[in-house]
Amino acid sequence: MKMSALSVRFMFLVLCMFFSHSLSKLERLEHPVTKSDGSLNILVVGDWGRQGGFNQSLVAHQMGIVGEQLDIDYVISVGDNFYDDGLKGDTDPAFEASFSHIYTHPSLQKQWYSVLGNHDYRGNVAAQLSHVLTQKDWRWFCRRSFVLLSGMVELFFVDTNPFVEQYFTDPEDHTYDWSNVLPRDRYISNLLHDLDLEMKKSRATWKFVVGHHGIKTAGEHGVTQELVDQLLPILEENKVDVYMNGHDHCLQHIGSDGGIQFLTSGGGSKAWRGVILPWDPKELKLYYDGQGFMSLHITHYQAKFIYYDISGNRAVEEKKQRMVVLGIQSLNWYVHGGFMEKKKKHLMGIVRATERDDSPSSSSSQRFEIDRDKAREALKQLDQQIESQADEKPRTFVKTSSDVVRTSSGGSSSMDPFMFEEPPEMSGSFLTTTAFLLLAFTLFYNILFFTVIKPSMDGPESVPADKRVAMSDSELVQFPLSSFPENTIKQ
Repeated sequence: MKMSALSVRFMFLVLCMFFSHSLSKLERLEHPVTKSDGSLNILVVGDWGRQGGFNQSLVAHQMGIVGEQLDIDYVISVGDNFYDDGLKGDTDPAFEASFSHIYTHPSLQKQWYSVLGNHDYRGNVAAQLSHVLTQKDWRWFCRRSFVLLSGMVELFFVDTNPFVEQYFTDPEDHTYDWSNVLPRDRYISNLLHDLDLEMKKSRATWKFVVGHHGIKTAGEHGVTQELVDQLLPILEENKVDVYMNGHDHCLQHIGSDGGIQFLTSGGGSKAWRGVILPWDPKELKLYYDGQGFMSLHITHYQAKFIYYDISGNRAVEEKKQRMVVLGIQSLNWYVHGGFMEKKKKHLMGIVRATERDDSPSSSSSQRFEIDRDKAREALKQLDQQIESQADEKPRTFVKTSSDVVRTSSGGSSSMDPFMFEEPPEMSGSFLTTTAFLLLAFTLFYNILFFTVIKPSMDGPESVPADKRVAMSDSELVQFPLSSFPENTIKQ
């Protein structure tokens, strides 16, 4: 059988097409959970890198205090890490002046996970992504987009800058570093595809997305329409719980019951006093136009967030907390545990059924023996038949009964116990059909694996969405505008 070069090339292209569309190119990381109950405590800050100015140092000081109280696991930066125009290179002293020399509290000596903001794109983007910065300060980790698995939480960090069309069509007097981004349409298409694929594979209890630009915001920049049109549908389809961003220099919470909660933490340094756009009061839960940061406390049953200002005041007081009924997770463990135990017993039964029972009490029908002399004779006859056919043209054979072969007329005849047939020729159309069948089987298996097999292997399923609490329903405390220091006014 000879396979045509065209058929081989076609099969190769089909396989390449399938695997290119089923594998994500997003970098995946895992941050281990250290607390015995599996909970996570995280700080979130954005728009901070001003070498300590505009109260960045005061925000950092309060972050250290809260970080120690909560015993945080890590810190998330939502972009605009270095003002005004990013870093000039991986030797730029602004890195130490705005990061290493500012966040010095012992509790902040934890891993930082960062995305890029629009001000970062005005500098050397590769510098912030460089391992050289990690060698200078081990806490630093920044990528355009990546996925972080942390216990029951999976965080999807998204580069939102290329979505904003204005940066390409009307950049004003700014210069952006679009290396490795152009062509823009392809970059966005690939990113959305990879993001959707990773979210669909996720089995985490909570799905959080981190970006720089706001999807829903009452801040000065307002809604980023490109994200509403292209990113938001993917978040909604994959039942994302929280979207976190910066860009607007404020602390903000917009959300509705049962939907995505939009959290803004862009008060890391310079704030914009008195800037707020009209928004539905039913959705706008909190808006603080001052400096500060946010903490997240996440368990299997609750995701709670608290905003802090530079004096340590909390924008959410923990007076009332709504907890879901415990036992759902235990029920899932029982169901899966029972299934696995039943399966184990069934497999053990199969193994025991094949064992030979030589006990005196066993009946003759339960025993099995092999006549070694007859077996040797049968093997010898088979060897002779194979040798007699060795010089003939290779043929396929179909074994029937020991002394009967079905004929085309439907009768039977006593003859050789093997019926030989000529092998069919392997045509190009046959190979094409085989390739399509292989592709269909692969698609079917992947669907089956991610929807049936993998969930059963992963143990208990996630807590149902209608049983989660995506936010604390504690009483909200608005800061009075008089609490703003003078230098928080927009300049």
